[in-house]
Amino acid sequence: MPQWIMAFALSICIVMIFGLLTLVLVQGISSFWPTRIESVKLSSGEEILGIPVRTTHDEDGSRQTLFRVGNRDLGASPFRWVADADIASRSPPDDAILLERQEWGIFIGRIAPGDAAESSSDVPASAAALQSEVAAGRERREAMERLRGGPLAQTNRELREVSQAIEAADLRLADGGGGGMPRAAWISCLVGGLTASVMGTVLAVRRSSRFVVLIAAGALPLLAAWLEMPGPTDDSLQQWHNERVSALGSRYSAAADRFEALNEALEQLQREDQQFRVAIASSGGVLAPESQSNPDELLRSSQIIRAVQLNTLSVPERVGVFAARWRDYLLADPREANTEGGIFPVIVGTVTVTLLLTVVVVPLGVLAALYIREYAKQGVLISILRVAINNLAGVPSIVYGIFGLGFFCYAVGGYIDGGPEPALTLGRAAWWIVLLGTASAVVSAALFRSSVRLAGVLWAVGATAVLVLFATSPYFDGFFRVKLLDGEPTFGSSGLLWASLTLALLTLPVVIVSTEEAIAAVPQSLREASYGCGASRWQTVSRVVLPGAMPGVMTGTILAMARGAGEVAPLMVVGAVKLAPDLPVESRFPFVFADRSFMHMGFHIFDLGFQSPDSEAARGMVWTTTLLLIVLVITMNLAAIALRGRLRRRLAGGHF
Repeated sequence: MPQWIMAFALSICIVMIFGLLTLVLVQGISSFWPTRIESVKLSSGEEILGIPVRTTHDEDGSRQTLFRVGNRDLGASPFRWVADADIASRSPPDDAILLERQEWGIFIGRIAPGDAAESSSDVPASAAALQSEVAAGRERREAMERLRGGPLAQTNRELREVSQAIEAADLRLADGGGGGMPRAAWISCLVGGLTASVMGTVLAVRRSSRFVVLIAAGALPLLAAWLEMPGPTDDSLQQWHNERVSALGSRYSAAADRFEALNEALEQLQREDQQFRVAIASSGGVLAPESQSNPDELLRSSQIIRAVQLNTLSVPERVGVFAARWRDYLLADPREANTEGGIFPVIVGTVTVTLLLTVVVVPLGVLAALYIREYAKQGVLISILRVAINNLAGVPSIVYGIFGLGFFCYAVGGYIDGGPEPALTLGRAAWWIVLLGTASAVVSAALFRSSVRLAGVLWAVGATAVLVLFATSPYFDGFFRVKLLDGEPTFGSSGLLWASLTLALLTLPVVIVSTEEAIAAVPQSLREASYGCGASRWQTVSRVVLPGAMPGVMTGTILAMARGAGEVAPLMVVGAVKLAPDLPVESRFPFVFADRSFMHMGFHIFDLGFQSPDSEAARGMVWTTTLLLIVLVITMNLAAIALRGRLRRRLAGGHF
């Protein structure tokens, strides 16, 4: 093939990539630039105040302009097409004001004259007074938000936790006291288990193979002593229940009083806020209402995010508004069905799930690749395994999402919340018989290490039996049974942890393949030199092979992060939501809340583009969020690339 054809193909690819990036960059950055407001007077005498969005031509050649007129709470469409033939005049009025509100989108109008605002005599009558009142309203709104999101939310959470603790105490009382083995048998199991474990530890230090049998013989009585511990008597359990409920009741009463006081303080702030209103009239003379359901009350100043006279702004002032909008976009919460406001929770959710999937997938992928390349005997089974791994890379991502929902959320998460299914639970005698068989298989596998096939079969039997023991245990009824009974599953529903594990499975083949290729690229002479110096296989792998393959490992990590950050289909099933009330990361322990749902940029873009109630209003948010997702992925990839380059320089200099 001629060289110029290949160069031409490469040029087309580069132009397409940079063209797409340029389009996203221009559209994303310009979305928040403040443009002018036009007063459009129609031939019919009607006046329209709006922001021109774009212009199109009909089949007959006539031109139409789309104006964003806002004022959705007045019952009209927030966007309006106007034919140029119907326009008598267009001009940018200096007194036009754009209000960015908490609800119902923007409002475009003018400061109403005094006689138009008879319901209130304290409304701002000038642009300067309006700006001062908007700033004061912002302070009141932030004070109320701090009270809601801080002390009130914390007290409400404490009330919920105390209520669940009382329910847990009631459940324990209902389960009854007693149970367990007799105290004499319990003491015998405890002493015998400790003795056998100590003797096994001594033999292990002396490198005797019999330590396996003794440690296993000691572990079973200790496990029996723990699981069959004699329970309290009914009288002592009733006394404990009464004391526990009394203490929790006192704590609940104190928290309830504190909640009532905080709620009263919030209501006082809301009553004060009701006194401050603004009078902004639309082009038709209708005043901006407090809400669509309450049209007779003027708009509260605390409902306004920003009031801007766009047509009188200088260039520095426009830059200031542009920067303020970007600041709110990056640091604020979404509003208006995600079509306005910020995407701070979206950024946090995307970064958190990407980092968690990386932490999970990289060690698993590296260990799997090391075993396949360095330890496993190359043959038919390994060839089949490689084919299976390559095929997994081509499985549609939604399949991984369904698997994550069924296995992680319902099976594993349901087990964590409420224990094994009652229909699967074995009796105690049968369960202990299975446990003894499992211990025998594990001990036999450890003793008969000379027979690789027999040891492998025994290890497989032991691993299967361990899963059976967990799935049928009569001693475990879940960590969050109270919440489950209240209809609030903790890990039995979609959340951050299961989404990260699902994406880790999705990207695992990429890491395995890239790591195996990197390991294969390490020269065999380095391995032989290591063996010649007396190093063991593990020392050779950990100190020679793995450092030499680290740039390839980082390449797999980069690819996994890029794909995981952009996936949408699995997250729609196992964790991502339209609006998450709480962040998955907080400053209080345990800092990362793995059971919470989260917001994700990929899902956010899908929601804005296809599920938004106002697609035109969401257009700018789609471009800006797409731009931010590209920047986020590039930033994380550049960090990994920089680390990979540093590792390569160290390897080139001979530093392992």
